[in-house]
Amino acid sequence: MRPEPSSAYLTGLQIRALVRVGNIYLPGNAEFLSFEELGCVEHVDGVVAHADAADLRMLRILLTALWFLPRSLLGKIVGLGLRAFHEDFPLAATFRELDYGLNGLAKTLYFSGRKGSTCPEPDPLELMGYSPKVE
Repeated sequence: MRPEPSSAYLTGLQIRALVRVGNIYLPGNAEFLSFEELGCVEHVDGVVAHADAADLRMLRILLTALWFLPRSLLGKIVGLGLRAFHEDFPLAATFRELDYGLNGLAKTLYFSGRKGSTCPEPDPLELMGYSPKVE
């Protein structure tokens, strides 16, 4: 069993909720690891440390609430967020914002080039042969 990452900004429950959400957006396949398998959530502090205090507070509340939802309902909420970009329905704007935040956080961590300390597999950037450089 993988050790639970710690965070200066999120509780263990909130981290586990982020992993659940990350696994819905990035479930993995034969080539790529899932969000959880990659272990990139260990680096969440590097991303949320720069968040506005009010946004971070709302993220904490959201992740806490999402933790208590059954996976099927969590999947439907994520699906509504994705659907909101293509259809107009009541609360579509709210679901788009939800998707921007959760999907953005999960994908920022996943494609950061940083993986968990116990993950021996190549990260997604290595698998794609992509190595960005800043000069």
